[in-house]
Amino acid sequence: MTVKKLYAQRPVGIDGKHFDLGEEVKDVASEQIKIAERQGSVGPDKPDTPPPPEKKD
Repeated sequence: MTVKKLYAQRPVGIDGKHFDLGEEVKDVASEQIKIAERQGSVGPDKPDTPPPPEKKD
């Protein structure tokens, strides 16, 4: 069985765990992953993360 990698499409909490944007979602119950996938919270593509904001003096 091949396990596909899923990434958080936005900051999300699944099954009591927090995942930041672009973080790989793992060690979560498969039922919870299916629900999050339907909601669009996780997906197979790693989203482009915006660059960190520049500090202004």
